[in-house]
Amino acid sequence: MTAFDRKRIALVLPDLTGGGAERVNLTLASEFLRLGHEVDVVVLRKKGELIEELPEKVRLIDLETPKIRDVPFSFSRYLKLEKPAGVIANMWPLTCSCVVGHWLSRQKTRLVVVDHNSLTLAYQHFSSFQNLKMRLSILGTYRFAGARVTVSKGVGKELARLGWMSPEKIDVVFNPIPCRTVERVCPSTEALWGHFEGQRILNVGRLKAQKNQALLIQAFARQFRHENAKLMILGDGPLRSDLEQLARDEGVENQILMPGFVKDPAPVYASADLFVLSSSYEGFGNVIVEAMNCGVPILSTNCQFGPDEILADGQYGKLVPVNNVEELALGMAEVLGQPINAQKLKDRSQEFAPEVAAREYLRILFP
Repeated sequence: MTAFDRKRIALVLPDLTGGGAERVNLTLASEFLRLGHEVDVVVLRKKGELIEELPEKVRLIDLETPKIRDVPFSFSRYLKLEKPAGVIANMWPLTCSCVVGHWLSRQKTRLVVVDHNSLTLAYQHFSSFQNLKMRLSILGTYRFAGARVTVSKGVGKELARLGWMSPEKIDVVFNPIPCRTVERVCPSTEALWGHFEGQRILNVGRLKAQKNQALLIQAFARQFRHENAKLMILGDGPLRSDLEQLARDEGVENQILMPGFVKDPAPVYASADLFVLSSSYEGFGNVIVEAMNCGVPILSTNCQFGPDEILADGQYGKLVPVNNVEELALGMAEVLGQPINAQKLKDRSQEFAPEVAAREYLRILFP
């Protein structure tokens, strides 16, 4: 790549907390660097555990603008000063503010807006008036972006409906998930499990209502209360104390492990006998692909949106109805009792490799 071909790309996020969208953008940043581009990660506020994982050559730009209403002005100043060739702005309503800031800057930077989740489900608590405001904000701004991207076909169809757009106006780019080769036996991981040698069931996700770990604990208690099995839930969040109390109420507190946020969960995936996603909804489901990378059998709720697309309607893992304790409990027992075709899962995970997504984004950014 010549100096003329090298471009500066900005990835815009609220912050760098340990969420899926944040990890996806750090993966993209690494891949853009590898392909010879310069990368800025632009945040509204400099906070989050993933700051430490920023690639060395990435610039972290703090807009120091925690309020969304002030973003257009601070983002416009950034565009005028740094003049990046392309911007990937993530997550409504930040996406809308970036479109307005782009217009204010009068720069030729190509702006792409990306949504990682179902807005209808993520904001289901909205009143009718708030929902209308959301739809109008999308209608009034997204059409002025250079391109619109979602991380699954289902989210794309929903976004088109919300913004009164044609689905053809929305590109779908599956999330980039790094492929890792990890040994099953890792001393630090074994310590997390307490050197337990029975059946190991794993869930990874923020402890919040969307991930529905309460359902998983109830299903685990129904199926494994008197079995030689443990459930580990990796992640942290506002529902930790509620989930710990539920484990006590279900009589499985000694079988539930909740070690909190882990920077590199790959060795933990590799140590598990089964990965379970219990979410009420998803935008994509990065953790499913991460489990695939390690050849771990997968059970997932058939939630909107993402898991059925990743698992190809059940070809690469079992899907069960959302919010059904009995089906989830039986599904765990069924998958654990089946032979594993680990290589089939690993091969499927290659379809979500970072270089695939990065080149798609470059095609959209610089057509």
